Amino acid sequence: MVRDSKGIGHVIRKGTAIGLNEGVVYEIKEKELIVREKHKDFRTGQVKDKDIAKKLR
Repeated sequence: MVRDSKGIGHVIRKGTAIGLNEGVVYEIKEKELIVREKHKDFRTGQVKDKDIAKKLR
């Protein structure tokens, strides 16, 4: 379970939609959450995946 900026709790699991840019939960570790989001490379025009680590308390 994670809590958003408004203090509301959410149950998440691998594959849960989260964050911006079509983000999904990619991996849940003991102290961090890995979110995979899509980002467009403006030089090449390709859409690439970017992993973002969120610390858990």
